[in-house]
Amino acid sequence: WREAPAGPHTLRAVVTARNGMTAEATRAVEVHPNTAPTLAWVQPAAGTTVAAPATLTLEVTAQDPDGVGLALVEFFQGTTSLKRDPTAPYTATWTQAAAGTYLLRALATDKGGATTESTREVEIRPNTPPAVQFTSPAACATFVAPATIELAADARDPDGIGIKSVEFFQGTTSLKRDPTAPYT
Repeated sequence: WREAPAGPHTLRAVVTARNGMTAEATRAVEVHPNTAPTLAWVQPAAGTTVAAPATLTLEVTAQDPDGVGLALVEFFQGTTSLKRDPTAPYTATWTQAAAGTYLLRALATDKGGATTESTREVEIRPNTPPAVQFTSPAACATFVAPATIELAADARDPDGIGIKSVEFFQGTTSLKRDPTAPYT
């Protein structure tokens, strides 16, 4: 019996012998409707903000509570499909994402055709250069030769990518590179 509708059903089997005698058996069954899969975002985290051009890993968990089985999870940016993934872990990579606010979407489909959709908003900010300023020596400081001059700087990255290092120069000659704050 294919395409049995949801609900309670009573099935009967009737046997007929060559001499015309019959017997029957009944069986009560319940057909439950196909339950949609569950879907939850792993990454990007809610409220994610990154600098452009961005590469984002998209990952969701998906399950089929009624045991029909998952067919696939498809990831979208707008209406553009980024990946159709038939096996867990369900992931996709979005590369070279430009600055803007985007609504990412994941769509889980089970083998019975039931679907669940979940979205995640991400903000991709323009990549702005870091800022640096001397904290030592003071502006217009004077020294007597041969001088030892303490060098220190404060560095910030407004878009949150992070500071790799601060390098101090005299003219074009590198004096020191410091990868950790405080930069001295």
